[in-house]
Amino acid sequence: MVEFVTSLVIIFTAIAIAPYLSTKLRLPLIIVEIIFGIVFGRTLLNIIPEEPVFEFLKSFGLIYLMFLAGLDIDIESIKENIYRTVFIAL
Repeated sequence: MVEFVTSLVIIFTAIAIAPYLSTKLRLPLIIVEIIFGIVFGRTLLNIIPEEPVFEFLKSFGLIYLMFLAGLDIDIESIKENIYRTVFIAL
């Protein structure tokens, strides 16, 4: 239980610090958050345990990121360049 609470504190601290670092480093906030995920996740420090709650948050975060990326897609631009878009997709 202590490991779970410690992980939550680390995650929420990273979330609170991310906007400040984002402005200081002149990087988009999502890039800083992805870097935090790489550093604290299984890739480097492996601080976050494999708990069902964290697995849910990880999946939810990925779905949310893909949703935001989908909102930024310009459908009209794709329609204008349909042949080029299909070529790139293939």
